[in-house]
Amino acid sequence: MVKVLDFGSSKYGKYNWKSGHPVTDICDSLLRHLQAFMDGQDLDEETKLPHYAHMQANLMFLAFVMENKREQLDNRFKTK
Repeated sequence: MVKVLDFGSSKYGKYNWKSGHPVTDICDSLLRHLQAFMDGQDLDEETKLPHYAHMQANLMFLAFVMENKREQLDNRFKTK
């Protein structure tokens, strides 16, 4: 997971994830990595890092948003 965060830091800026992302965006990414893993793909094509490490990062992002920015970014019920 740390390598995923390091990759993201280089691509998006250090601690960019703390600005937060909508809950549905985080969950969509989590599900994409889970589906790729379930389809037998071990490594993400872009990062060459394990999909499970991306899922760990996604869950960390989700926990951060739900604990710190829920009012602003929990859009689960606004998308229907």
